Amino acid sequence: MMNNRETYVISFDQKDTVQLPLFKGKIYLDAQNLAVAGMEVEISPKHLDKALKYVIRKKPAGLKARLLGVHILVRYRKIGDKWYLNYLRNETDLKFKWKKKLFRSDYTVTAETAITDIDTKHVVKQKFNERFKPNEIFSEKVSNFTDPNFWGASNVIEPESSIQSAFKKISKKLRKKR
Repeated sequence: MMNNRETYVISFDQKDTVQLPLFKGKIYLDAQNLAVAGMEVEISPKHLDKALKYVIRKKPAGLKARLLGVHILVRYRKIGDKWYLNYLRNETDLKFKWKKKLFRSDYTVTAETAITDIDTKHVVKQKFNERFKPNEIFSEKVSNFTDPNFWGASNVIEPESSIQSAFKKISKKLRKKR
């Protein structure tokens, strides 16, 4: 059952003979009309090491990176007779090691989107030249989003503390132990 509706679950994984990093997971189909009601997928652990080049496009010299996992959750909801995107969550787990540094760092990058309102009457198609291209790097496009009033109070939920302040606290504790 999903959203009080009977649901079929299809589990899948890539074949052992396929050498590409593909997905494994579950697809949830609404039993009444076979619409996709949701998905839970991850990069198959069989070739996780080969998937790093799809996750990190550019990295500084001297940095070694290892992909530990990518998990994606997608949910749709039915409004009338149509299904709409309702929720997205992406978790990417990475391990980094700098040359000439003692410690490795584990990071989990989480991106979450919740759809709170759907307007089907005032739809404006995005211009082609304003869309992200597959080869573009998001951090290099941040300057395109300089209007601080665009999202208003619904912009970004920031974590309690930055990674830099957490690193400073750990560094102080390590110095005291020496």
